[in-house]
Parts: sequence; structure tokens; C-alpha cells
Amino acid sequence: MDALESVPLSRRSLLGFALSLGALAAARLVKASPPPSGPAPAATVTIENTYRLLDEEKMPLPRAALHGAAEIAVPTLVSTLAISCVFTSVVFLQGPAKYLFTPMGLAVVFAMLASYSLSRTLTPITIGQMLKGQHSGGSSGTAGETFFSRFHASFERGFERLRQGYVELLRTLLTRRGIVPIIAILVLSLGVVMFIFVGRDFYPAIDGGMIQLHVRAPPGTRIDEMESAVRTSFP
Repeated sequence: MDALESVPLSRRSLLGFALSLGALAAARLVKASPPPSGPAPAATVTIENTYRLLDEEKMPLPRAALHGAAEIAVPTLVSTLAISCVFTSVVFLQGPAKYLFTPMGLAVVFAMLASYSLSRTLTPITIGQMLKGQHSGGSSGTAGETFFSRFHASFERGFERLRQGYVELLRTLLTRRGIVPIIAILVLSLGVVMFIFVGRDFYPAIDGGMIQLHVRAPPGTRIDEMESAVRTSFP
């Protein structure tokens, strides 16, 4: 907490802005990759590419899982390394900023590397298990159904019901346009009430269980006399 308070607020804001700007720059660079990589998790890209091959290219499931992971191996590696390089630079910070931002940067780097490793190994195997009952073209079959394929089919049905409910909600709000302003006014009123009763300190008061004393004594005072005087004044 002392290290955090010793860093000026302007410097903390500048460092946070620099990290965010570096991440955006890395994302901008990796968008030049041929397949859709970007800053999205590598496993998500692998799943989307595999399902594209299964649905559009009409590949068998084992071949689609293999090629879906192999086609994006290099672009996702470039994306992972670009973002990792941005956040690895925090190790060169000095002073209190080093202890503030280095753990966050290293956590992002390790998470990106772990995501890439799992997308090369565990994700294709999981796709093969979950879509075992899926035929080329994206249609589900009944033969050879497994727990994962049934779970996937039930999830798709539930998500479709959720999407239809969302469409109906939007249709209702567009038809009865007075509902949205009323809800907005209620939310703003609630925000005003919370602003009145909720604290607004940037750093809340913290009782760390420790106090610091600065005591002055005449020049030449012995250490034992100084210690005795302090203990007498503050028992």
C-alpha cells in the first residue's frame, strides 16, 4: 500500500494508458494475418475454423478438426507472440511501478501462452468428442450420439430459445417506445440516490494496524534515554 501511494496518480494513469495502447497496437498488427486471428482466444478461433470446414467445406469430422487447428497455427502464434511482447515490456519498469504492473503483465503473457498451447492440443480432441454425432454440413445425426453431442444439441436449442426471446423483447420495445425512457429515468434516479449515499473517496480509509511516529530530542540524547522517553509517552 505504501508503494502504491508513493506513485503519483498521473504516472499511474500514464502507465495504464501505455499498456492499453500497446495492446491495441498489437491487436492492430495481428489483424493483418490471413485467417481471422486478432486478439481473440486461440481456442475460440480453432473452434470456429473447424466448424467452418465441417459446415461449408463438408469435411469429415476428424479431418475438419485436424485441418481447422493446423490452418490457423501460424497466425494465432503471431497474435499470441505480439500481445505477449507488449506485456513482457513491463519487466523493464523500475521502482514502485515494477511491483504494480509486472504481475499483471506476466499473468497476461502466461494466459496467452497457455491458451495457445491448449488450442493446439486439447481443443481439437474436445471438438472431436463434442461433435461426434455431427455430420458434414452441420446436421446432427442420431447414430453414434455421445453425451457431448447431446449436450451440444441441447445447448443449441436453449440458445435458440434465448435468441428468439431477445428478438421478441426488442420487438416489444420498438412497438411500445415509452417503456425505454421510463426505465432510463428510473435507472438515472437510482444512480443519483446511490451517488448521495455511496462513498466517493479514490482510496478508502484503511486501518493497517500500524502507526508511524517522528520524535525529536535534543542533540546528544542517548539511545536508551530516547527509548525510555518514547515508552513513557506512549505506553
